[in-house]
Amino acid sequence: MKKPKQVQRCGQDDLCFFPLEGLLPAGQALSVNITYLIVSLVSTNSMNGSPILRQQSVIETDMRLLLLLLESPYYCPQEVLRASLFCSYSGLLAGLFSPNALSKLRFKLHPFGLEIVLIEACSAYALMPLRLPQEHARSNSNSALLVHS
Repeated sequence: MKKPKQVQRCGQDDLCFFPLEGLLPAGQALSVNITYLIVSLVSTNSMNGSPILRQQSVIETDMRLLLLLLESPYYCPQEVLRASLFCSYSGLLAGLFSPNALSKLRFKLHPFGLEIVLIEACSAYALMPLRLPQEHARSNSNSALLVHS
């Protein structure tokens, strides 16, 4: 089942806010600064101090892939991800979709508690909460549709 997009519009400073309900713990969201290529895990309930819990800088290719996954976190067709790479000069120079691009982005999302998974049946990707190693071993037999690439 395809769930609706979970994004608040980007502000004037190119800062986008993604609640990602069900993917992140309650009271947390991702904030993405498109201009400076920074992803932040923020507390939505912070009253004192900085709401930033964690930050990670990314490269342009990562940002293109991440924004698409954040806009459609439960179902993002592989063709859409590929097309996003060819909409930039660096994407044109690359010539081919690199499977390493998603692997690199996946690794960068782990500290935020998120994972990118492939839905084999329909050649699409989705965001999922990152499972702990012992959870992964226990539920491995139940994950026939989802395969980590």
